[in-house]
Amino acid sequence: MNKNNTDQNSSSNEEQTSRAQVPKNELNPLEEKIVQHLATTGPRNINETSKEISANYEPVYAAFYSLEKKEMIMPVDKVSYRGRDYDAFWLAEKGLLVVLLDGGDPDIILEVVKETFPKLDDISLFAQIVCRLPERALRVILSLYPSVSLQVGIQEVLKFLFMSSNLSIDELKTLYDIVKGSPRHKQMADETIKKAGDRFEELRKMIGTKS
Repeated sequence: MNKNNTDQNSSSNEEQTSRAQVPKNELNPLEEKIVQHLATTGPRNINETSKEISANYEPVYAAFYSLEKKEMIMPVDKVSYRGRDYDAFWLAEKGLLVVLLDGGDPDIILEVVKETFPKLDDISLFAQIVCRLPERALRVILSLYPSVSLQVGIQEVLKFLFMSSNLSIDELKTLYDIVKGSPRHKQMADETIKKAGDRFEELRKMIGTKS
């Protein structure tokens, strides 16, 4: 075999192996407690959280700062208290994946999402997707998120999922059934599936999309 081809294959294999590795959960016990708490309660500000988990304000404040920097949580609302507005935080995509992989109850999380985010926006859509996919799929999605700060949009996640060989046709059908509730994302899904190879012919028949 040509040495250049050997080097290219080796490089390609290393890249695939690296991509498949899931970032380690580097949360400390308080941070883990906070993300699990938010998953079951919905958005909370720092003061509410410190009272509800019976922890001092200062370490909770530091934990919120750390979790936001790690892109585990994000501000999703404002809460007024004594004439001032404070950010209320909930799980970002990466945080939601970590909670589910740590044993979070997807049914409870979906109830929280339904009450908190009634519209099918990006947060609600992502939650519905990951709460209904198997663990191996969640690990694949989490591998998209590097340890350094980098936003991964829902569009990129969906494209990756629809082209992933880790999902069965039935699982892709479940994914499509969720996505079709959002016209913008359904259009992207339709275009991706149309361009896909023979493996998706069965899926195209199931959802009525022509090649």
